[in-house]
Amino acid sequence: MDMYSQLNNIISSINKAEPNILVITGNLIEEELGLKTIDCDNYLDSLLIESCLNYSNLLNYPENVWQYVHQKQKEVKDITKSPSHESLNVLIESFPELYIVTQNIYGLYKKFGVKNRLIELYGNIFNSKVLRDFNSSNVYHWSIPHNQKGQVLRPNITLFEEDFDHNKYIYTLGLAFQADLIITIGVGQSDAFLMNLPLTAHQYKIPLIEISPSPIYGKLPTLTIKERISMILPIFTTSLIEIQEHHTKKLIQQKT
Repeated sequence: MDMYSQLNNIISSINKAEPNILVITGNLIEEELGLKTIDCDNYLDSLLIESCLNYSNLLNYPENVWQYVHQKQKEVKDITKSPSHESLNVLIESFPELYIVTQNIYGLYKKFGVKNRLIELYGNIFNSKVLRDFNSSNVYHWSIPHNQKGQVLRPNITLFEEDFDHNKYIYTLGLAFQADLIITIGVGQSDAFLMNLPLTAHQYKIPLIEISPSPIYGKLPTLTIKERISMILPIFTTSLIEIQEHHTKKLIQQKT
């Protein structure tokens, strides 16, 4: 059965005019654009280990951590909108009860127009907050960003060795359990929470669609689309919207 037919079966089984849809995106969308995943294990080859984005290094070597963050900010500013990001915009605009939970910390979704119903699970490298546990004797702290009160700032992202933002964690779980459909896009095995989220929700028999060049869920998804994300996501988006619009018209006709 082709993708369109399988999508039609899924939407028909949901049988709602405005389904609750949770889209979970991993790092593969950004990796297709050339942005490498931030991974401590890869730092020994190219950067000082002190630049690794973990909490202890932030306290002891904040200038190095900020140097790396600034480098990533410059890379992001040069990136143009991809077909994948355009498709996410279209999905948000077309489905009023669709939410996106992303592993991405580069702020690309907001940069390219996705501002509503977006949960940046690990934060955003373009945002900052006060570094509470910082000991100014460790470093000449005026060499790193600070606010008007002279307080040292940190990137507002979840670092290695840190726990999730509790409120985001609970909110995301709630979205998963209330969803009529879960779609994962480019989720890899490096993120245990995002990887396991659809598995937990699957216990409630919520349909799961996986889109990835390297699927990880085996036979679990209702539909698996093994393709390059930037190539297939626009086609998938157009098909999903068309099928949902057709099904919504049928539901309205049945009520009249």
